[in-house]
Amino acid sequence: MAARFVYITGKGGCGKTLMSELLAEGARRRGLPVLRLSLDDRSRAGDSNIRARQGLATTPLLLDRGAALRDLLASLFRLGFIADRLLDSSSFKAVAEAAPGVGELVTLTWIERVGYRLGKGLVVIDGPSSGHAAALLRSPRTVLGLASSGAIARAAHKLEQLLSDPLRFRSLVVATPEDFSLNESRLLTTELADLGVAALPPVLNAVYPLHADPAQLAWLEQAANDDPTLVGALWHQQRARRHASVIEQFESADRNAIVIPFLFGGNGQQPGNEAMAAAERLSGRVLGAFS
Repeated sequence: MAARFVYITGKGGCGKTLMSELLAEGARRRGLPVLRLSLDDRSRAGDSNIRARQGLATTPLLLDRGAALRDLLASLFRLGFIADRLLDSSSFKAVAEAAPGVGELVTLTWIERVGYRLGKGLVVIDGPSSGHAAALLRSPRTVLGLASSGAIARAAHKLEQLLSDPLRFRSLVVATPEDFSLNESRLLTTELADLGVAALPPVLNAVYPLHADPAQLAWLEQAANDDPTLVGALWHQQRARRHASVIEQFESADRNAIVIPFLFGGNGQQPGNEAMAAAERLSGRVLGAFS
């Protein structure tokens, strides 16, 4: 069976990288071969912090755009030395980078070929934020609009087939329980659907747990006036109450939504119980959608 791809995206700061870690960890624990791809070098610092905090193990394979371009050229011309000669030409590289959709097509080809080499398994893509997410997946269509025949058109057509196959490729849109993030995730989900990319259930990330019922919250509000040490607990529960209201609205719109609690962290040595529970829940829902 060919590899399956999960393209994770959402508004900047929504927790895309953490979701890619959790999904990869959950799939690995289920015995599935996993590759986690990062399209942004800036995620490196965040990755190390997340692994230290949550005890998660997977390290991302980072996109090398030069190597990815060589890979595409070698696949088009079937001879690696021709690709090397073209890459020696600064003029060719400038044209390749400036042509509409070609840079994104290079990235998608790299993703597809990495998955081909993995074979049966899961490729978790820590994708760009919502402003650039659709542009990357639109690139095969953009290229086919400019070149309907030839080697690069065949490569674009192959990628278009992959992106439109719900048994092999799906998007996972992540949001936090804030109005701006939720609105952006809805727009992005619609945009990706218009491209023919099948969606996984949306993820609502970083939800604060609600420990106090209304009577307890009222007591806490009163008590915090006399005891400053309770202000932090009050803020936490007020935020959790707002999140609970958002979850209710979110789930009324999509009852398949995946809710991930705010992960306050493990001990830096062993995975935190909450992180592992989230990894199990997320991977179960994602892999089940491919069945």
